[in-house]
Amino acid sequence: MNKMDKSGNNCAGGHLDATYARKETYIPLRFFTTLLVMMLTAVCVMGQEIGGQIPNLSVTLKPGEVNGSPVSTGNQMLSASMPGMWAGSVSQESQVSNGQFYSTADNSTQYWFKAANNPFTAPQGYRFAGWEYGETIYQPGQSIQMISSSITLTAQWKYYGDAPYYLLSPTAYTLEGSGYTDIPCTLTEFANGKITTELGVYTTENICFYMNGGTLTDGKGHEVSFLVDDPSHLGTAGRKFQGSSLSSAGATFIMAIYISPEAFNQAVPGTYTGTFTYDSQWEAVGFGYLGESGSMTLTLVVPESPDKIDLEAHAATLNGVSRYWTTFYHGKSAYQLPAGAQAFYMKEDKSLYLVGTDGSVIPADCAVIIMSDTKDIRLTKLNSTTVTKPGNNKLEGKASQTAVSSLGLNEGENVYVMNMSDGGELGFYKFSGTTIPAKKAYFISE
Repeated sequence: MNKMDKSGNNCAGGHLDATYARKETYIPLRFFTTLLVMMLTAVCVMGQEIGGQIPNLSVTLKPGEVNGSPVSTGNQMLSASMPGMWAGSVSQESQVSNGQFYSTADNSTQYWFKAANNPFTAPQGYRFAGWEYGETIYQPGQSIQMISSSITLTAQWKYYGDAPYYLLSPTAYTLEGSGYTDIPCTLTEFANGKITTELGVYTTENICFYMNGGTLTDGKGHEVSFLVDDPSHLGTAGRKFQGSSLSSAGATFIMAIYISPEAFNQAVPGTYTGTFTYDSQWEAVGFGYLGESGSMTLTLVVPESPDKIDLEAHAATLNGVSRYWTTFYHGKSAYQLPAGAQAFYMKEDKSLYLVGTDGSVIPADCAVIIMSDTKDIRLTKLNSTTVTKPGNNKLEGKASQTAVSSLGLNEGENVYVMNMSDGGELGFYKFSGTTIPAKKAYFISE
């Protein structure tokens, strides 16, 4: 193939691995043997539910007071021994419903209660504002550690007069991996009311919401951004409308969060948290009026060696073979490719060779090029494998973003990363950036 005379493109939007790649410096690839697309069987690692003995736990819900008068004449008591109230030992808080007791899978001696929805009728002109425990106000869906076998939560009330109000749950959610996460939301409290506009005073009829994208951080300077979408999953954005014409307490809808597989796979392992915000809009006589904003705490765990890794490949052609392509590297674990995908390594002659006998497994510490029949590729972690890392693989990789200056390049050597020409032909191009992406393959050559 002729050398390319194009200048480098910023490829973060979908041109394979090159963030900065000079296309005038091009090294072609070729297959050493005839390419065979093999149908492989994906290995599924199935988790087992962790059981647990039901402990003797109880929570008393008190209705509280307004202006010195009790809101209700009686308390309500919830016990872990009641049917459906014990969720067991769980790995994710999102597996627990409001009003349930549970323990954490990593420490079953710690018990928690997920704050219940308000069971009491609000006094005229007031709305439920959360549960008071100690010196903290908890919203329904937030977890409270049971520091004793029996605790008391007292309802708090806020005066709204004849204004409309709402309360949305959950207030916290744990995301699992990348891609789309549909968060089921419920209007736990809702009341139409009067709003004052330039045209007069109107009574609201329903409510809807606008979702806002944001960023999660690990507190150490690392970030993972998220976008928002509706349940159709047709297009992510930084701000999106969802949840229209909701008009009663108990109404449910979906808010979708999207995390790019590329961003997730390159993130430094750790626990990331952040705030997902949404804006309410009340509707009256065919017009929309902004109401109170709300928020939800999001948590995302990026593991050292996740059981599943989602990759997004890109369409390109190599030696006349049109498939989807990407690269991958993991320093600690081996991964199984799904059916229709194969892994290749590269020798000194710049030719591609199948890893192992059929390219179905990526060994640990082995940088590879992946060819796939489909755009989306899900890797499955293997606890063991007989496939070993090829000893003559010229491809390299790093577990985290790495400065080019730290690679110890000799004079005349350069870093090359995979990209494609404007015509869709696959190849490696001279890298002109300063930081090598995490978990991607590259090689060093003159």
